[in-house]
Amino acid sequence: MATRGRPAKSFSDDELSKIIRFAERRQFRTKAQQQLCDAESSRIITRHHVVADSELLTC
Repeated sequence: MATRGRPAKSFSDDELSKIIRFAERRQFRTKAQQQLCDAESSRIITRHHVVADSELLTC
């Protein structure tokens, strides 16, 4: 049986940085881009956050 839904995306640190810089340079942002900028400026992402996110994605 085929797996449903979109396949998981994985980004390297370099690719994620490019995405964040792109969103920050935009004068007008989509809701998702604004949320990304807000999340980036509101906290420092540590290894603990990455492990917790990985655990949530595997459930």
